Amino acid sequence: FGEFNTSCIELLRSDETNGTDTSVQDWIYGYFSGRIRETGRDLGIVMDLNIPLYELVLKACKDDPNLNIQEVTDIIYISIP
Repeated sequence: FGEFNTSCIELLRSDETNGTDTSVQDWIYGYFSGRIRETGRDLGIVMDLNIPLYELVLKACKDDPNLNIQEVTDIIYISIP
């Protein structure tokens, strides 16, 4: 539940050392699921195309390491057409 507050710097360090953090990955999918339900958007394409959300979060964190996971995940969610 508390993964949203993890800083991008922490995530990048953890990923570099340990690889994919499954608790963060699960949080990201849960976040998307909740936002889809909240907004009523049809983002089935995300699952249909098996878009690598965790990797998108890592990339966004590299682009702006001063953010946290919730902030970059929200940016990604908003940017999907």
